[in-house]
Amino acid sequence: MRRPARDGEQTGAEAFRKAIEELQGLYSPSVTFSLLNLLGSHDTPRFLTLARGDLSAMRLATLFQMTYPGAPSIYYGDEIGLKGGHDPLNRGAFPWDESQWDHDLRRETQRLVQLRKERPALRRGTFEFVHAANEAVAYVRELNNEIVLVALNAGQGTCRLDLDLSRWRTAATELIFEGERGSLMVEDGHLRGLELAPRSGRVLATPRP
Repeated sequence: MRRPARDGEQTGAEAFRKAIEELQGLYSPSVTFSLLNLLGSHDTPRFLTLARGDLSAMRLATLFQMTYPGAPSIYYGDEIGLKGGHDPLNRGAFPWDESQWDHDLRRETQRLVQLRKERPALRRGTFEFVHAANEAVAYVRELNNEIVLVALNAGQGTCRLDLDLSRWRTAATELIFEGERGSLMVEDGHLRGLELAPRSGRVLATPRP
């Protein structure tokens, strides 16, 4: 359960954006691009345990991890939904019996790792938020003529985003959905009608050469 907000305190997407921008402000860009980004480690309870088994939280967090500047690192077993509380439960043996694995989560993790490999902007590109309101955020990674737009909806309802991409209007007039069919047009510097299902994220990018 979320802690009630204090007077004047930002919550939801606004608080997330503020936290990330403050984190980035602590280091020079060269350091940010070298930092090891973890969702869990041998020093903490496993992410899925902290999220009370919420797989949608795990998927959203993994999507952010794989599209954020730095060096993403997967703690063994997180990719198949391994749980574990405080030490030593967070260091449990890897279950080699594949019937115990969450194969959907593993495939999604593999897809995002492959996407990061295929899109240089996700590894070396700039990072900038273009939306942060209620429970949804969107940000752009840019490198040379490639842009990747990532949108996350942590809310319980479907949301529709209209985004101002005028800063990048020379980079693309069309963005294709990564991992799914279809595309959206960027008209007059704006991308309109991006729909996000509850507790989900989508990635769009410039067409591949």
